[in-house]
Amino acid sequence: MVELEKQAEAIQQRRFMKMTNVPKTRELKSVVLSMNRMAEKLEKEFASEVETAQWLQAKAFKDPVSGLGNRSFFESQIKSHFAERERGTDGLVFVSLADLGKLNNERGYESADMFIQATADILSKKVAMISSFTTLARLSGADFVLLIPNVDHSQLKHIVQDIMSDLMELNTASISYSIAVANIGAVTIDGSVERASAMSQADTALREAKREGANTYKVFDLNVSRNVSINRTQWKDILESVIKRQAFKLKKQKVSTLDDSPVTSQEEVFMGLEHAGKEYHAGYFIGLAEQFDLGDQIDKVIVSQVIHYIKSKHPSVPLTVNLSASAYAKPEFIDWLKQILAQQTAEVKSKLMFEVTEQSVLLEETQANVLAQMLKSQRVLFGIDNVGKQFSAFQYLQTLMPDYVKVDSSYTRMAAGKESESFFMHTLCKMFNSLNIEVIATGVESERQLTALRRFDVTGVQGYFVGRAQDM
Repeated sequence: MVELEKQAEAIQQRRFMKMTNVPKTRELKSVVLSMNRMAEKLEKEFASEVETAQWLQAKAFKDPVSGLGNRSFFESQIKSHFAERERGTDGLVFVSLADLGKLNNERGYESADMFIQATADILSKKVAMISSFTTLARLSGADFVLLIPNVDHSQLKHIVQDIMSDLMELNTASISYSIAVANIGAVTIDGSVERASAMSQADTALREAKREGANTYKVFDLNVSRNVSINRTQWKDILESVIKRQAFKLKKQKVSTLDDSPVTSQEEVFMGLEHAGKEYHAGYFIGLAEQFDLGDQIDKVIVSQVIHYIKSKHPSVPLTVNLSASAYAKPEFIDWLKQILAQQTAEVKSKLMFEVTEQSVLLEETQANVLAQMLKSQRVLFGIDNVGKQFSAFQYLQTLMPDYVKVDSSYTRMAAGKESESFFMHTLCKMFNSLNIEVIATGVESERQLTALRRFDVTGVQGYFVGRAQDM
């Protein structure tokens, strides 16, 4: 009877548990077999919805030859990225393969495809080493693009140099048409640079590289007009000082319900810091913090600051803290967080929530599951952010069973777009709702988007139209 109750609870939570020990008593046996059939049916329905979502995602946004995102994918991602009001220093890189047409005409499409696929492999491996937040796509036949967040000019030059060095190996392996393999044009940009200008300057850098000859690259810095520049060593000292003083500046942005009388359901916490009289949001330094292996130390400070705020200010809605992959990848961080939460009252824990990004889950799925189970044991809610940004197998949802997901802002734009694009949002929402996972749409910037989202199974919305980040 206890096992039957556990199975019923598991099915209610959309965990498709089936009982292997079937009772001999006729009545109980009938109930257990019915429950098993129900679990099996729900599992098949979820698997079917996952398959549909992945097929639609690939059909709309995946390049079939390289396996990377296509132009539509890149356009949706870069529009969302440049719509963010608080951006750090990013890198935009164009890679153009040489003589792809000649390779196709003289040796056939298989040789051309091999050239494209080998290039995609090189770029994918490089991206994996840089950051899971990098957007990589194939724009057209010979052209690839990378949008790398939180990277400075010297880092970008090293990245471009490494990519070119790896691409040169394709000539050694007789994969390229000749010794001329590729050209690369790149720019570093800060939050003041518009999307059109960034694309135009990256294209100019690529054209200059092509004019100089085979296998050359150009890396422009569009931030040269800035008088204040903090180098890596200075940033490390600044971050260590702020961690020691527990002095990060916190802001919060509300998430509202999507109904006729919207109310705030939670508030997401954002961090920044102040140095020499100037405020810097996380986009300026979070990439460097990860490189310095300070992610877990920063997260500990943020968690401590937020708990102190809850105890002193008694907020009416939960505050949501984003945890970095580098933090929860460490078992000792999860142990620390468990101890901290165990010391809190039920009231404090009810006002605290945690988020991890889909990118980090795909990198650290085992540790993400450990974190999820720990938070559930402490009765603390958690969610997954940036869902749909990656080409992922959504099965991780069934393992982690978050309380909510925040769909990547690129899909908010599509929800108000063409029917074919909005249909994908509908499919995503249907899949999440089959697991009783609430859906929050992010990046809401207009009444038109808000109206469009009412057609879907969306429970919450977040963005500048709903409410800007406010000081805590």
